[in-house]
Amino acid sequence: MKRDTPDFFSPLLLGIISIFIKVFILVMVVIGIISGVTSPNPSPVTTQITQILPEVPVSTATISPQDAAIANSEWSGALTAKPSFQPVIPVIIPTLPPPPTSQPTAIVAPNNNNPAPTAIPTTAIGSPLEGFTISDLQSLITQEFKAPPPGEDSGHHGVDFAFWTLGDKHILGTPIQAVFPGKVSMSDTQEKPPYGYSIMIETPLNTISGNLIQAIKIPTQPIVTTNSNKLNCPDLSKDVWNSSSKSLYTLYGHLVNASSLKQGDTVQMGQVIGQVGNSGYSSAPHLHLEMRIGPSGAAFQNMGHYDPITTEEDRHNYCNWRVSGVFQMFDPMDLYKVSMVTK
Repeated sequence: MKRDTPDFFSPLLLGIISIFIKVFILVMVVIGIISGVTSPNPSPVTTQITQILPEVPVSTATISPQDAAIANSEWSGALTAKPSFQPVIPVIIPTLPPPPTSQPTAIVAPNNNNPAPTAIPTTAIGSPLEGFTISDLQSLITQEFKAPPPGEDSGHHGVDFAFWTLGDKHILGTPIQAVFPGKVSMSDTQEKPPYGYSIMIETPLNTISGNLIQAIKIPTQPIVTTNSNKLNCPDLSKDVWNSSSKSLYTLYGHLVNASSLKQGDTVQMGQVIGQVGNSGYSSAPHLHLEMRIGPSGAAFQNMGHYDPITTEEDRHNYCNWRVSGVFQMFDPMDLYKVSMVTK
């Protein structure tokens, strides 16, 4: 067979092409291996997001909206750490210098023969917070009234009003108004637990509108003194109460400071008697409003419990007010609900 014929060159040409392809593939494989070994491993791409936070103005108030929404009452069971701050809005009411602190005196049973305050006719109940109507109160409640078993200092003896901000209003420093006219029966000059700075006003029952009296829901029981078996109370058995006439007593707790009013002062409905604060056993600013029916003419210098700073007289008054059965509690909102219906 001749070498220059197509039949001779075809196998040779195919062999050369096959060798060339194999060499090319081998070279590419080697290059790929070398590139994989020498090239640095790609690092994951991380995207750093810089969040620009809005500049927060420096404020001494450190209570969060969540804290305000769960504002505890005077019944917390223990003192809680409270931030140090001043009211976020300037609220100025006339104040008088507090009287000098007197030395502890011997315990004297309450003077229950004091004449009842002069009748001040009234047909309505006022809002306890300046700038808020009676219709607003239901939406401000953070802790409702909860009656405890007789003789126990549990439950929640009043109703709490609180909020963080509503428009341009802040609860801390909000002026507190008298809901009924009457006479000051207690005005604390010292911060005593659990109520802190507080004030109590007595209003004779015969000066209160009949529809409000009918709304008061308290258990029917005689006015007698009972000693609590679950609270460390002084002996209350020697206290004698004259229940020939009765009054409604309204207590306002956790004021920002001592009220300028003194025991025996006369107040009118709507009169500013203090400011909402965070004193006593309270985890956030709020107003604790408490109402009871008891013998007319009762007066207390002060009251307190659950802390060594309280005196025997403080605890004596506290036990009489809270657990003795002499002063019978009811839900303040019972009166406001009637007032809202009749309007």
